Amino acid sequence: MGREIMGVRRSAALVLVGCLLVGLVEGTPIVQTIDRSFVAHNGNTILQECSNCTDTLMIKLVNWDVIHRNSPCGHAARLKLEQLLPAVGELEIEWDTEENMHVAKSAASLKAIAETMIGANLAGADETADAKLVDLHFKKREEYEAGMENCYFKNLVKLEYYGGGGDEVKHIRSFSRLSTGPRLDLSSRVNFLSEGNWPTGFEEERFSKDVMFRPVDFLFEPNDNVLVGLNEGRILRLSKQGRIIQKDVVDVRDQTNDYHDRGIMSIAIAPDYKQKPYLYFFHVYDHSRRAADYEKERTARVVRTMIVNGKREDKKSREIVIGKEAGFGCKQALKKNKHADCLSVNDKSHVGGGLAFGDEDTMVVTVGDGEFASVVPAAINAQRLTSLSGKILRISTKGATLGQGLKTNPYFDGNGDHIRSKIYATGVRNPLHIHPSTTNKNRYYIADVQWSSMEEVDIVTAGANFGWPCFEGTLPLKFWAKTDECRKLIANKRHKEPLIEYPHFEGKSYAVMIGERISIKGWPERYYDVLTYADNAHRFVGFAKLDGRDELVEDLDRVYVSAAPVQVRAGPDNSLYFISVYGIGELTKVTYKRDRTPVKVNLTPEPGTQIKTTDGVLNGKFSKSVEPASAIKQNVFVRTAKGVRVAADYEFDYGRQSFELAVTEALTAGEKVFLVVKGGRAGVIDLDGGVLAKDLVYAYTVSTTVDKKNPTVVSTRPKHKEEGVDPSDDIRVRFSEALDARTISGSYTISEKGNGEVNGGEAEYDGSARAITDQG
Repeated sequence: MGREIMGVRRSAALVLVGCLLVGLVEGTPIVQTIDRSFVAHNGNTILQECSNCTDTLMIKLVNWDVIHRNSPCGHAARLKLEQLLPAVGELEIEWDTEENMHVAKSAASLKAIAETMIGANLAGADETADAKLVDLHFKKREEYEAGMENCYFKNLVKLEYYGGGGDEVKHIRSFSRLSTGPRLDLSSRVNFLSEGNWPTGFEEERFSKDVMFRPVDFLFEPNDNVLVGLNEGRILRLSKQGRIIQKDVVDVRDQTNDYHDRGIMSIAIAPDYKQKPYLYFFHVYDHSRRAADYEKERTARVVRTMIVNGKREDKKSREIVIGKEAGFGCKQALKKNKHADCLSVNDKSHVGGGLAFGDEDTMVVTVGDGEFASVVPAAINAQRLTSLSGKILRISTKGATLGQGLKTNPYFDGNGDHIRSKIYATGVRNPLHIHPSTTNKNRYYIADVQWSSMEEVDIVTAGANFGWPCFEGTLPLKFWAKTDECRKLIANKRHKEPLIEYPHFEGKSYAVMIGERISIKGWPERYYDVLTYADNAHRFVGFAKLDGRDELVEDLDRVYVSAAPVQVRAGPDNSLYFISVYGIGELTKVTYKRDRTPVKVNLTPEPGTQIKTTDGVLNGKFSKSVEPASAIKQNVFVRTAKGVRVAADYEFDYGRQSFELAVTEALTAGEKVFLVVKGGRAGVIDLDGGVLAKDLVYAYTVSTTVDKKNPTVVSTRPKHKEEGVDPSDDIRVRFSEALDARTISGSYTISEKGNGEVNGGEAEYDGSARAITDQG
């Protein structure tokens, strides 16, 4: 079992080496001397530059937090740390599978550096910081709120105004208590469900049974077998039972450059696949197999090939749909012909590569900006109609017009071979996949991976401009602001804002992915006809409700998963599937089975007992998932014996299916009050529309005495002073009486014997057991 810190679960990492799975050891400390061979990777991470090393040693330093390295503030923090590195000396470090690198244990030298970094307005205290650093953190926060310049808080506050999920919310709650600015409105935000905590009735299981190296896309054939595209340049086939039954449906490894994010990016089958079994794939083409050229610029292309007898491709049938030019990028090809059919891949990522059909003769293709370094002049090509980079293309798959732009495209100039004639939408950065709208054949769904602040989900329409690199989501970017393209875009207000956007948090990795708009038979109304999306770096699957015009009704829920999802689709068996690009390459299946048991409520304090005359708190947990729109203040309340409702604050947590009701008016000692959960169609209902036959009513008596007795600890697990305890084990503390749940969140500490280091975290309170648990 792993330790859950800041909402992210840790577990033993697995690394694929040949045919062996080797476990990395977590928690085994070693001593490392920080010498001149180390450089700053960002403001709190260092790495060793070593020409003779077989691997790079990367170490995350503790006690302070910084903004993303690819921002002005992050860059300044990196330069400052570079100056301070000689003072580090020896560090005790250990492998951390969550961070996938070594993490330093706290040391006096690191605390001194943290004090300098925070004092220079380049950092803030992290969750390992001691009281002195936290005090300095809040002092700097107060100075910032009084109008003084502070690049760290200037960037962090921007995230607070947007909201986030999981550990983001916890951090913002605990590190912004002095803020007088806008606060997070948790009631209006998307719901976050912790890893594996799907709503009642949903089950997640691994579908694929074999190891697949870096799968990036999958689809279902008409016979329900599954085609899977692998980054390395292969397309394989899985059976209905999840076993690999064909390893080489397509094998273009000898023509595919798979450096970093490159390789096969997407696959698609023709709408009339039964009659014309064409399989399409987008890949980065490798025109040079020299090892010295592996990391150099490349071009990409879309290829189609005929599948023979439902088995393998006929290699002789291969045709290039778009991207006929090959070389080290497109510069030479475009010098010869300004309309060269060339898809540029100038760096190790931002290829794009999504494929989808509007109808049987129309294909849309997503093309990234072809860059990787964030601040590069060439990114502006995403705004220019003279380049295919950073675009959504719409082309023909029919006969002699194969690969040409359509006459109905917004920039068609009379010649389908011209670059502008192929462009359907502009201003994208790195949309890996694309799916057709279920309500309009001329609209499409994409998720565009952004830079350092935001991620976005978009609706593609003819002529839409999504803003990159003038905008990141709705945020204008200064670097390109003075370009003619960005000035015109801002002045004309032509930037199409995202359907959904969400912020990055503290420089952590994010990479949004789009899934299908699904309508799975037998699923609850809440999850029927919803757009799916995911984040393969932050590891969640999201659901959003759209209307018939593809406008957002509600961003519903994000469920954290153990995999790194890059594609989400509905299966032919009324299940949801998503595939993970990392690790062993899992294809995961999510099923739903209706739970017909009636809703019940578990309450703390127990019904029949006493509550306080003032500030009484009632905590409840539903026995199964209920519709958030029904679990509202009007349906869960306290009333007197005469039926008068009692004033109270109410909060419902969909992820935990729990509520807290805090009485805010004084009650009369000795009187009876009643907690009511409304029944009927207008009351609390479950996800399948199941209703309570009648109101659930629970009686309490208002206390006539003041409880002056402090709660005491009855028992702990592990036991007090017990030695040899596994740090990943759960910690459970049971008390003599019920506690006020509002005082518990984030209030426990764990002190490790011998090193003086104190760690804290989020606790789970079980009112019925009168116990607090740190779930490891």
